[in-house]
Amino acid sequence: MTHDVGRPFTGLRCLILEDEGLIAIDYERMLRAAGADSVVCIGRLADAYAALADSTLFDLVFLDIDLDGESGLPLARALVADRIPTVIVTGLCGETALPPDLQAIPWLEKPFEEQALLAAGVKARSRSDHTSAALPLPPA
Repeated sequence: MTHDVGRPFTGLRCLILEDEGLIAIDYERMLRAAGADSVVCIGRLADAYAALADSTLFDLVFLDIDLDGESGLPLARALVADRIPTVIVTGLCGETALPPDLQAIPWLEKPFEEQALLAAGVKARSRSDHTSAALPLPPA
């Protein structure tokens, strides 16, 4: 699939994991303007695991690592292990808030500009092969 420069996510299926509704709507607007074919917004970790049970449904995931007080780090590790292009989003002092095993994947510190979101998504897509199996179930 080819993408034009102004719409780098043309035809992609994106998942936004964000517990703040207005922020999720803003991300959705940015991704649709960049050409995303579908954008699903989820605000709870349990719902995220359910949506990702079939990991072929999404081409790109934006994951807030603090979803209403629940850590998204185990899910981030599962996404990376499953080679699903992922961008970590955090309001917790950026890279220093991430454990060493996750510091190499693209991340954004809130607040950020639209161009930063797009650049991080492009970087995540360039790092991953989207050949994966279903994700493991969430920890009990």
